[in-house]
Amino acid sequence: MAESYTPSTGDVQAYLAEHVASDRSPYPRFGLLLSEQYRKGEAWSSAHAAQIVGQIDSVFESLGPWVTKNWRTEPALGKIKEVGGLFNERYRGAITAGECTLYFAETAAEGLGQVPRHWLNIKAVLRSLYKSVVDTDEFSGLIIQHLQVLNEKKRQEAARLRNESDRVKAEEEATKLRLRAEIAALKRKEEEMASAAWLNSVELFGGENPTEYPVTHFLAAIDGTADLAGLTEVQKCMAARLRLKGAARRYVFSSELATTQSWATLKAALLARFDQPTNLHMTAQKFRACAQTPGETVAGFYARLAEAAQKWDQMREEIPEGEGREGKVAQRAAQLAEDMKSQFLHGLLSPIKRYVQLRDPATLEDSFRIACAEEVNLMADQMQTASISAILTNSQTNDSCFRCRA
Repeated sequence: MAESYTPSTGDVQAYLAEHVASDRSPYPRFGLLLSEQYRKGEAWSSAHAAQIVGQIDSVFESLGPWVTKNWRTEPALGKIKEVGGLFNERYRGAITAGECTLYFAETAAEGLGQVPRHWLNIKAVLRSLYKSVVDTDEFSGLIIQHLQVLNEKKRQEAARLRNESDRVKAEEEATKLRLRAEIAALKRKEEEMASAAWLNSVELFGGENPTEYPVTHFLAAIDGTADLAGLTEVQKCMAARLRLKGAARRYVFSSELATTQSWATLKAALLARFDQPTNLHMTAQKFRACAQTPGETVAGFYARLAEAAQKWDQMREEIPEGEGREGKVAQRAAQLAEDMKSQFLHGLLSPIKRYVQLRDPATLEDSFRIACAEEVNLMADQMQTASISAILTNSQTNDSCFRCRA
């Protein structure tokens, strides 16, 4: 007797044929039933298994004890004895209906070479019918192998789905990164364009006219623009170099200042080279020299004179706090207005200058009002004179043409 031996379908059919040929009751009925089923090689469904178990339930009551008693004492049975030994060794006694059904089902499945379509339902059927637990070890190697194949397919499918999910996630992440990079590039481009627009608002500095456009004004414009545009120190240096011209540009680009990335260094160098200290005498002199230029309107001259007066006043010594300060401040303001009136009358172009002086205005405002009115009158006279001249010219031309025609 070999414990590892598994009866084949042929062994089972030999056993059935042996007992079908005999008249020992109740085995012919049992044998006929199973022999017919397995000869056809039919697969068991859960309902089919329940039906067969119900049909053979009564004959199993005596089958187990008979096998235990007789198979060991009948060596002529040959292979059948080994089958009986396997039964007895496995179950250690009487064979229950459920155990025997499971055994024959396993043997039939091995003989068919395939797993029945509803094979897995047999376990549930036996549990419900016999109220006993059937262990996985009771199933044949084919069933276990089939389950392993199914599990492997499920594992492969799960792995495929995971890989597909990972691929989709990777593509989504790559798309997000690409979009972030594109958005960042667009933002940088927008910032560069905004910086360029701000930079163009800074007037070019050449250093030729420090009184009209001092270097301090230029550096303040660069600082303000850099703050608005969010420029770094290096970008601020580049912006300042781009807004230089003339002597200032030659000065910077002929030294290490052309490549410096320190705004403090570049700023200090420009101040040292182009910043000229302005004193009270210079501002007063500029105010005294202020005069209307040919083609300049009265309003333009007045605005330029007011700016020069303001700079001159700012350079003068501050009146200290204390008693009588308000009176002194008012007195200085009145004197500045009188000085502006005097310089305004002195700087006007003729004949407006003579016209205003003849009317002896009392205040600066009166002087400005009279000058503007006379400017309008002169412009009207000039337009009228031009019209008369054009009429005369046209008349002479017409007369000449008439004489020619005559």
